[in-house]
This record gives sequence, structure tokens and C-alpha cells, in this order.
Amino acid sequence: MPRRSPINGSICSHMAELRGDYDAAKSRSNRFLRQRALPSGGAGADWHIRNQTHFLTMLELAREFERNEPLLRQAVRRLKSNVNVGGMALDPETGDKKVDRHLAQRWADWSGDRGRCHAADKYDFATIANIALARIVLDGDVFGLPLADGRLQMHEAHRCRTPDRARKDAGVCGVLSDELGRPVRYKFTKERVELGAPVRVNDVTEIPARDKAGRRQVFHLFHPERFSQSRGITAIAPVVNVVGMRDDLDFAQLVKAQVAACVTYFEKVELGAPEWSGDGSAEGELSFDEWPNGSDRSTVGMHPGKVLRGKPGHSWEGFSPNIPNSEYFQHVRLMLTYLAINLDLPLIVLLLDASEANFSSYRNVIDQARMTYHEIQRWFASQFHAEVYRWKVGQWLANDPELARFQSQALERGDPEALFRHFWNPIGYPYIEPVKDQTAHLLELANGMTSPRRFHAKRGQEFETVAVEIIEDRAFAIDAAVRRAHALNQALSVELGDEKVHWRDLCPTPTAEGIQITFGNESPGEGGSAGNSDTSAGSRQGASRAA
Repeated sequence: MPRRSPINGSICSHMAELRGDYDAAKSRSNRFLRQRALPSGGAGADWHIRNQTHFLTMLELAREFERNEPLLRQAVRRLKSNVNVGGMALDPETGDKKVDRHLAQRWADWSGDRGRCHAADKYDFATIANIALARIVLDGDVFGLPLADGRLQMHEAHRCRTPDRARKDAGVCGVLSDELGRPVRYKFTKERVELGAPVRVNDVTEIPARDKAGRRQVFHLFHPERFSQSRGITAIAPVVNVVGMRDDLDFAQLVKAQVAACVTYFEKVELGAPEWSGDGSAEGELSFDEWPNGSDRSTVGMHPGKVLRGKPGHSWEGFSPNIPNSEYFQHVRLMLTYLAINLDLPLIVLLLDASEANFSSYRNVIDQARMTYHEIQRWFASQFHAEVYRWKVGQWLANDPELARFQSQALERGDPEALFRHFWNPIGYPYIEPVKDQTAHLLELANGMTSPRRFHAKRGQEFETVAVEIIEDRAFAIDAAVRRAHALNQALSVELGDEKVHWRDLCPTPTAEGIQITFGNESPGEGGSAGNSDTSAGSRQGASRAA
């Protein structure tokens, strides 16, 4: 078959139009995308918050939703409770167990005392951390200032701002950075500024990011999204329209329900029916309408128990709408899903309703959410917990002989960071399926797939502390049982005869997995299956263990 010649141009011109560009690169000419104001040359993260007024408006809008939106505050509270950054446990790793215990005790004393911990004498450190996480989610960021007296002062996001009519090097919304992007100075307003009054240069306190020794003087907490980001952005920013729509939809449904609650009838008039003005015998308040031909019609007001009598050619039809309709619930659920996923919160947890999910889907959702929670714990601990701990250790070092002695030895070894080395163990979560989960953990430990210290660290515990507590508790119980059994045997020697009370009768210890226990003259195979113990009467003496 002969080929057709190109129409309206050569084949080369048609081939030039065949390209492999991204459709998103042509969004300005794409009829399926609404037009957006985009920087043509690319821009850093701070370019999008270059207008401080818009930035503060966005912040206050999120706070307004927190005050008045019926689900947002509860959603953030559940996220805060699930992540629980205040519940992470300190694990000093200086290499000296005595110094580790000393540091852990000093941290516990300071962090648990709100008078020594918080500048406003309101919260302990765990509460401060959890509130700070909530403010990061809603406000975008929050600031901690270490004071010389050892207390921590917290500033909310609106206090870090550039004064009006400031110089060009005033930074981005109160944060001034150098050419490498490192924060150099922070500007904070006074606590009480008159509503709507301009913020002048004299109303702002400027604090260097670090002191002369290089130690941080401002702990700036925000969720990192871009490398060029100087301020945090509220998590509500992508769903502002969704939250507003949901509120409007609820209001519309309430109005419709109020209208439907009224007793409403439609009057139907047949074509050609005679005009009817009533005989004046009807009871109730009268109102008059003017008909197109100029005549008047009287309408009797409704009241409870009112009986309507039909008129010639007139009929009544009741109005009973379905409010809310089924589409309303589907639409609200979709909008709540948008809100939940922006808060890293499963919809099941947000609504506390798993009626539409089976157990497998519920567990998978919770497992995925916990992966995100552990990531939040990691970056939050690196931004806040670690910085606060290093600051406190530096303060304790100045007046603590034991710490000063260890630091001097560490400097001689060429390890100046030994005293500050530590870890933060995140909280452990309860088992969803206890039997299956604990069985898996037993297999991991028994087969050397993980170490006890790593296993306990994942649960927010320190293995050495747990091991010491187990040994001490069991030793105390066994010691008390032995002493009590000896006293009983002496007191009841006549009644018992040759039969003696064994301390295991008073304090049965748990049997390790894979261990068999036999009593008396029984062989290891006669006492039952692995993990069980035979404690029948008459075989209380001569206990022995066989693996």
C-alpha cells in the first residue's frame, strides 16, 4: 500500500512535536489544572513564607480551627498520646556504669521537678515535650530557651517574628541565617503586645543562636521537610479548605434539620379551582396574600393539634425530607480521611471506631502508624531531648566533682564527648496479639536474632536496669520463702512428720521456655511436657532441673 504524504507540513515538523516532557512541566497551559502562581526560576522553602503577615495569618487560622473545629483538638491529642515524646527513657552511655547511674538520677530529679525544669513553674519535662509536639503540629514550630538558672523557657511560634519596617537583613519571620543556611540570630517579641499594634524594633529581643563556646542558646523545634527551611509550617496547611468545607457542610445540615423539624405542608391547587378566601370561622392568626387578579386570600396560622380542612380543589401534601442523607456521611468521612492522614493519624484512631475494619486490617494500619510514630520520636529527640540533655550535663559539670573527675580523665584519653554520649529509648507499645507477639520475641531471643539490650531498647527500657530488677526481686522473694519455709517446718514438725514444706511451695518461680522440671524419683520424661512442672503431693522434695 502506498504511503500517504504528510498533510500540512513535512514529517520532520510532525516529529518535532513528539516529545517526552512531564505534563506537570506544562501546568500553565494544561486545562485540567487550575492556574497557580509559581516561581519560574525555582525557589527555596523560605520563599513561600517571605510574607510574614501571610505566615502569621496561616498560623492563627490553624489555632482558630483548634478552638472551634470539633475534631481537630481531639485528633492532635490522640496523636500526642500515641507518639508520647515525653515518655522516652534516657540511657547514658559514658562507658562508666557509676557515672551513667549518677547522670540518670540527676536527669530524673531535674526533669520531674517542674519548679527546677520550667521557667513558668507549670510543667515537668515530659509535659513540656508533649505540649511542644502538639504546637509543632498546629503552629509549625516552637522554641525553647535554656536559662542561666537551669530552667527552660518555651516560646510559641508567633513570638518569633521580624519587627515592622526592619532592615533587609532581618531574616525570614524572625530567623536570620548565614550564607550556609545556619541560624545566626532569633528575634522574639515581648509576651504582651497590644492587639493590632505594630511590632517595633524596641519590642523585639534578639538572641544569638549559639554562645561564644558554640553551645546552642535556642532550641528551635519543627518538623523538617526541606533543607532550605527556616520556619516550621502547620500540618493543617494542606487541609485548610477541607476543614472549612466540613464546617460549612455541618452548618448546612443543621439548618436543613431545623427546617425539617417544622411541620411543613405543600398546598396543591387544581387547575381551574375557584378562589377561596375562607368563611372566617377558622381559628388562629390570619395573614392575607394578594392574588394576581387583585383579590385577597387569608391564611390561618398553624399550631399544635391544628386540623386542616380541605377546600374545594385544594389538597395538602406533607414534606418529610431525609436529613442527613447517605451521601453526607460518605462526604464527611472523605474529608476526615484527608485530615487524619495529614496528621499521621489513622482514621480508625481518630474516630475511635473500628466497626468497619476486620482485625487484620486494623493491625496492619496500627503497625504502619507506629512506624511513623517512631520516626517522629527519633527526630524530636534529636532536636529537643538531646540538646536539653547536653545543656544540662554542661551545667552539672561546673559544680559536680564526680562528673568533673570523669571529664578530666576523658580529656586525657582524647574523648571529650564521652560524658555527653547517650541514647533516648522510645516508648514501647502494648501487644495487639499478645500470644503471637510474645512467641515471636521468645524465638528471636532464643535463636540469637537480637540481643537482650536491643530488645528492651525497642520497648523503651534499659536491659541492665531490667536485669538488675529481676534478680533483686527474685532474690527477695526466694529469701523470704526460704526463711518462712524453715519457720513453718520447725513449727509443724510434729504434724508433718517426715514431710517438709519446700520454699518452692511458697514461691513458685516461672519456668523458662524449653525447660522441664522433675520432682522426687521421676525421670525427666515423666513430669509432663516442656515448660510445665509437676507439683503433686508426695514429691515436694529433691527437686531437680533437667534441660
